Amino acid sequence: MGYKPPRLVTGKSGWYISLYAFDPVLNALRKKRYKLNNVNPISVRRTYANEFLKCLMEKLVNGWNPWIESENSNAYKLFPDVCENFRRLLSRQLNSGEIRPESFNSYTSYLKNIEKYNEQIGKIKYIYQFDQSFLVRFLEHIYIDRKNTAQTRNKDFGMFQRIFGTLPPVRGVLLQGF
Repeated sequence: MGYKPPRLVTGKSGWYISLYAFDPVLNALRKKRYKLNNVNPISVRRTYANEFLKCLMEKLVNGWNPWIESENSNAYKLFPDVCENFRRLLSRQLNSGEIRPESFNSYTSYLKNIEKYNEQIGKIKYIYQFDQSFLVRFLEHIYIDRKNTAQTRNKDFGMFQRIFGTLPPVRGVLLQGF
């Protein structure tokens, strides 16, 4: 189960509702607290706490997660799912004539390369992990390990900008390093 049921805690540090929910960043359960000290008088606070407990429990049962909601929920999409969605988008664009077959082959080839590299190193699980350090290592892999030219490396970087949208400013870092 991805959570432990919420409970009301009353003590010296005040009143709060405590729950544990799965945090995908830590890959473990993490404690979340909701302070209730600002609700007065105490009789109203107790009623409020009971209603809040019911509401939290219902949301947790239905799959809600306080850690994902507080961050950008798209950041926690699985990397393979994002790649597959992109492939479906490309197929649709190819079938509707929006892109040429050569472009389709090129995009899917680049996507296959990044997926293969990720399988080798096992780094990315969620899309938010596709960051500058991962991209730099991948582009170094293309240039050093696969012994491709700097032009190929730069074309790959440009392709990933088109595939994944705006990427961190990596080009300058790479060109200075080689």
